[in-house]
Amino acid sequence: MIIATPLRYLVRPFLPKPGDGPSKEARDNGWFRGLFVANLEDGTEKRFEIFGSGDPGYKSTSKMVCESALTLAFSEDLPFGSEFGGVLTSAVGLGDPLISRLMKAGITFEELS
Repeated sequence: MIIATPLRYLVRPFLPKPGDGPSKEARDNGWFRGLFVANLEDGTEKRFEIFGSGDPGYKSTSKMVCESALTLAFSEDLPFGSEFGGVLTSAVGLGDPLISRLMKAGITFEELS
């Protein structure tokens, strides 16, 4: 902790100050769209799109983090149950229960092909 205190004073001037983030209007009017391409074992390709309204760095990210935590805490039907673990991506570890929660929170998923 002795090293952390002087380091904090060196770094603090470069960090954003409280209230320096985007305005409420910018947070409300932001959006994101992402494309996922999956190459299946049978050689076919599937394309999926994810879309979220609101600033991706503030609104959508917090939705995803909170819904992931709630999925871990309350879902009884995770893809591999309690017998599977380790370091997993959210898609593998949380699967359809997370997708359902995100859709209820306003993040949409669409299969394109």
